[in-house]
Amino acid sequence: MKEKPTLETIAKQIFQLYEDYYQHEIFNIKAELELMVYSEILKVDPSVIALDTDILDQELTALNIELFGLAWLDYNYKLFEEGKQDSNKCDVALCTEIMFAKSYLEKTKRSDTWSATRFYNHTILEAAIAQNDSVNWSTFRDMPAYYERAIRSSPPEKFIRLSAQSYLEHFDKLIKDKINEKECALRLSNRLASIQPWRDGIMIPQKLSSAFAERLSFIPNSEATLLFQRLVVGLYNNARNYINAVIDYGSWELARKAAIDLRQSLLETGRELLEKQNRSDEPEVR
Repeated sequence: MKEKPTLETIAKQIFQLYEDYYQHEIFNIKAELELMVYSEILKVDPSVIALDTDILDQELTALNIELFGLAWLDYNYKLFEEGKQDSNKCDVALCTEIMFAKSYLEKTKRSDTWSATRFYNHTILEAAIAQNDSVNWSTFRDMPAYYERAIRSSPPEKFIRLSAQSYLEHFDKLIKDKINEKECALRLSNRLASIQPWRDGIMIPQKLSSAFAERLSFIPNSEATLLFQRLVVGLYNNARNYINAVIDYGSWELARKAAIDLRQSLLETGRELLEKQNRSDEPEVR
């Protein structure tokens, strides 16, 4: 009888997925992504010219990493909801992601980026609390009032206490550094309240985009504000699509090859149909 894989084995198997995403979708393209974001903002808000691009680079990377964590959380939670993954494997998948983020950033001498992700991590929790506790979001001008009222009535520590302890049990089996265990467990707990609010509303993208602008010390106009919100949703969707592709094909390279093969196949099919159409349009020779 085949033995069930240990927590350590499961962790090693999914570590490769994280590393692939960081290499291919964060650090290998961050210069291009930074330039694209900067140029798009410049089109709608010329005041961005005064922006410190070093800060933009760090904050964009931190935001991207935290959104990957959100996407990974929702992906695994959906598997659990559908009965395709038990709670133990789901918990391990979530624990290893936050552990990987911390260890990878520290190993590559990017501890400042790990620190920056804390700001977005806490923003996610606050936005989720605000959306969960709010009754009516129909009037835009009421949002700040609802948000502040929700935070005062439901302090973040309440959510942290409810979930952090159960995750510490998994962290204890995976890593031995108690300080790292607690920090990672708290950050993971901060995300847990976001699952349904992210699916149902706009508060989390809205607050994350505001937090991004705040970290840049940039006050965007209305068009740039909407662009920031599209950026948040776009990075999240990219992470979800990436996770689905890698899970389906086994690696980033195979997923990319499959996408290229599909495109080539579609082009060839299109050419064949066009040739048939052209032949049918030719006049008959009598």
